[in-house]
Amino acid sequence: MIKKFKIGKMNATFVTRHRWDTNRKFHPEFREYRLGLHFDRKKVVGVNDFHDPKKWNDNLVNDYTIGIDLIIFKARVRFHFGQITFL
Repeated sequence: MIKKFKIGKMNATFVTRHRWDTNRKFHPEFREYRLGLHFDRKKVVGVNDFHDPKKWNDNLVNDYTIGIDLIIFKARVRFHFGQITFL
């Protein structure tokens, strides 16, 4: 399940996966049994001056991901402020 929200300049994407969410007998994401929390921060190109590739280095914004991995369930929440999105 994927849900997207926009609040002002903040975009949030919420993704959940469980072991039986497809018609396949075994989903490949669940080949390893994992338990844990994780946090990730990346730099991505923002919407300002997107059409000029020479200015992309000056236009980087942060993209944050927070996730939880359980044995049969995985969830991710991704936040970004001012990132270019094509969806």
